[in-house]
Amino acid sequence: MTPSDFADPGRIEVQTPRAGEPNHPPVMISRVLVFTDRTQVPPGRTLVQQVSACIDGGATTVVLREKDLPRADRHRFGAPIKDVLQQVGGQLIIAGDEYLAADLDAAGVHHGQYDLFASSGRGPGDVVRAGHQERRRLKRALTAVDRRGYLWGESFHAEDQMFDAVDHGCGYVTLSPVFATASKPGYGPALCLNGLGRKAAELDGWAAWNGRTVPVRLYALGGIDTAAHVRDCRQAGADGVAVMGALMRANDPAALTADLLRAATADPLAPRGPTAERNGDAQHDNAHLSDTGSPRSIRTTRRNRAAR
Repeated sequence: MTPSDFADPGRIEVQTPRAGEPNHPPVMISRVLVFTDRTQVPPGRTLVQQVSACIDGGATTVVLREKDLPRADRHRFGAPIKDVLQQVGGQLIIAGDEYLAADLDAAGVHHGQYDLFASSGRGPGDVVRAGHQERRRLKRALTAVDRRGYLWGESFHAEDQMFDAVDHGCGYVTLSPVFATASKPGYGPALCLNGLGRKAAELDGWAAWNGRTVPVRLYALGGIDTAAHVRDCRQAGADGVAVMGALMRANDPAALTADLLRAATADPLAPRGPTAERNGDAQHDNAHLSDTGSPRSIRTTRRNRAAR
């Protein structure tokens, strides 16, 4: 099995900070983002081997985390992963370090909740004010990158700064945790599918108000272990999923990646399969049927996101 045996038919457009300028069109990324974590890789394998197997299974967008390591060590992981991704026309995104992203000529940068503060040496302090200032700085830095399509993504656990990021040009966001996650026990509370659907509707409304020509892409993150979870998240309104623990722990990461991609690229509004197919995930079966808040807007969001 080689990377060339697979293609990722589910790539979607993501807007970049220079969108709208000549020769800076939106770029295409996968509906399944692979987040790395070397601490969860099975014994006897390296992180590069595990991620390469995910790419064998069809992955085309990888976010290099390993943020506890020095920049030089992260570079040693990132360079070979990027080489494998280039064979399939994929992208490497660097978490939390725009300077490492530049060193690796990566496709973009992904910031967590406090990465923006760390990049300037500032503590969290006044989170809203500091986040706004750092996003202005980041946008200036990214728009100075004179090449096609530089990606900017951020992770959120609530909406308090999500719309500020969107307003500054962030192209995609991850929202977590959707489900309870083995990678971060006790982390939460989980948003569940209702919460994910509400955030998708709010994000679409904000992006439309800001005149975004390409939707802000919403990725569900946290506790996504099976194809059933992926289908649930897509039906709730997510454009895709970001997966770390399940793929990093998998004994057959290529097969699991292929399963997740099939679920992510299938019609999210198609009839659902029998409960037995859902691998014991009955607790999530009806979570998307009891919308609260703005049911009509959430249903509209699902239809719109399913079509794009």
